[in-house]
Amino acid sequence: MDGSQSVNNRLTWPRVDLYILAAYLILTLFFSQLGYLDRPGARIRGGDSDHYFVYLPALFIGGDLDLSDELNALIDHPFRFPSADSRPGNPYSVGPAILWIPFYLIGHLIALASTSFSADGLSVPYQAAVYIGNGLITALGLLVTARFLRSLRCSKEGSLVAIGSLLFATQLSYYLWPLSSTSHGSSFATVALFAWSTTRHGIGWKSGLCGGLTALIRWQNILLVAPISIALHLADRKRAFDST
Repeated sequence: MDGSQSVNNRLTWPRVDLYILAAYLILTLFFSQLGYLDRPGARIRGGDSDHYFVYLPALFIGGDLDLSDELNALIDHPFRFPSADSRPGNPYSVGPAILWIPFYLIGHLIALASTSFSADGLSVPYQAAVYIGNGLITALGLLVTARFLRSLRCSKEGSLVAIGSLLFATQLSYYLWPLSSTSHGSSFATVALFAWSTTRHGIGWKSGLCGGLTALIRWQNILLVAPISIALHLADRKRAFDST
């Protein structure tokens, strides 16, 4: 092999991104064969998914955060959580709904333009848009993870192996296209964004916003924010000390 061929075959960070996206597409095709992509307009189901999603129709269609009508429409026998008044409570975090807003609005536009679906905030276009958007957010988390590893000066080969292991050897593969729209993929993506932001900008308002969003996605993620901040801060201090 001559020198020009060696250069052309060298692994680059853009190629790392391409390989990650190729793996994502392979898993998407695999899950589509298992029926996971069938009926994407019926993927708001089960207690978790319903309670993460319900903020959107309540706010954008109902105009308030009284979840009673929306929960009754989504679930035959909705879970009843205690609240200070007669309205149903919702202990599930609002973060996933915040990330889903752009996709939800796309679903709303489709519903408005359609003669087949109701623009009630709950019909097929809304659920399909959120379900697809949730899968795309998870894919974005993989690309952000690559940038985080690059910011730590990890090798391209090692980063690709690490992300491939995350994708094919953990539950993350399921949360690309789960049977219902859950918070797990968004949780993964925002934790990766927080870690990357901290390495790029240090501990400041930008990484603070990312850390706050991470905690809003899943309350327990707050337990990750402090250790990641401390670990990355100490690593930065060590690099600064070693360079002096």
